[in-house]
Amino acid sequence: MEFPHGCKPLGGTRYMVLFSFAEGDKVRFVDDETYFQVGVGMAKFHELTFSKKLDRTTYGKATLTTFPYKQLTKYFSEKLAEMQFISKFTAVF
Repeated sequence: MEFPHGCKPLGGTRYMVLFSFAEGDKVRFVDDETYFQVGVGMAKFHELTFSKKLDRTTYGKATLTTFPYKQLTKYFSEKLAEMQFISKFTAVF
């Protein structure tokens, strides 16, 4: 996959899922049994993946503020109010 301006995602490969369209209506209110069954399904998923090791980025100051700010300086002036806000936020993060 090509990324704009030569940027590559931190932490390496990113995976995504594409779902096909499913007919039906949005369900706004769900009964207790359905919530319970969803919880059971999630618990099974967590049990199956509990011991799996993933090569993931650990998010912290560098990945959430410092690196993005540095990337933004390529396209925006550091004199912009928004950039100054991010810079000040990064200092106290």
